[in-house]
Amino acid sequence: MRTKIFFASLFLLVCFFGISKSVAGDADRPSVGFFDVADCSSLAGWACDPDDYAAALQVHFYADGPAGTGTFVGATTANLAREAAVGDLCGSRNNHGYVFSTPASLKDGRKHTIYVHAINAPPGNNPQLTDSPKTIVCSSPCVPNCAGKTRGDDGCGSDCGTTESKIAGGEGSAAAVGPAANPPAKMTRAEILAKIEEIKQLLARLILQLIAELQKQLAATQ
Repeated sequence: MRTKIFFASLFLLVCFFGISKSVAGDADRPSVGFFDVADCSSLAGWACDPDDYAAALQVHFYADGPAGTGTFVGATTANLAREAAVGDLCGSRNNHGYVFSTPASLKDGRKHTIYVHAINAPPGNNPQLTDSPKTIVCSSPCVPNCAGKTRGDDGCGSDCGTTESKIAGGEGSAAAVGPAANPPAKMTRAEILAKIEEIKQLLARLILQLIAELQKQLAATQ
């Protein structure tokens, strides 16, 4: 009886550890990669799945917060050729690069923090890539047009009544007013006194010339 119990226990232990090992071996591993570049032209890096190096992963981009709190701004596929070092980390396959054009919505002159997630396959944990997030500040390529307007759309998503649109120029804007937009520099006391003296001398010459002309006319009447 004891022998039967022993072998039965041994059988259960072997089955348990065998199943545990199988589950551990089949466990889904998170995607890996880097967020290398963030500028006003593009967002770039690489990503791959340790469970399937042949797969081309989707990469999602969020602004001002990670997935769940940030604003989704776009996605691309990590299937571009990269350097051999990427292949060394991705099962000898180096075609796991991605390049995503920086969205126009981020080019507003404000600071934006960009978060990049590799989308796991099958669906599961979608980790941020190494070196995510990165921060960019990009000005708008759009030139506002407020010609003849004091209110309304400036063509760049703002109102012509705002300070930004007025500064941008066009009829009816502050930049189109003329000299008032560029007031003269303040003069020093010495410059003011010199200018007064110059005006006094000019007036004196004009008065003398006028008196001389009047005297000529008076003499002609005699």
